Amino acid sequence: MGESTERIAEEEKMQRRQAYIDASRCDGASDCPPRDNCPAGAIFREGDEGPYFVGPECRGCGRCISFCNLKAITLL
Repeated sequence: MGESTERIAEEEKMQRRQAYIDASRCDGASDCPPRDNCPAGAIFREGDEGPYFVGPECRGCGRCISFCNLKAITLL
């Protein structure tokens, strides 16, 4: 495959993935590096407390995973 074909295949693969936050592992801290570093701004929580969740804005890039010290985020 050519470089552009490989790039397109990787982009299509990413479009099918979405981050998932395991609520039992997320401590809901107000300082949330995954939220702060999500390029899509897709990590939210309801109100000022509780675990975070991933909204439909998620692009499936996986960047948030490397910022979560609690290992609460996976890609599905």
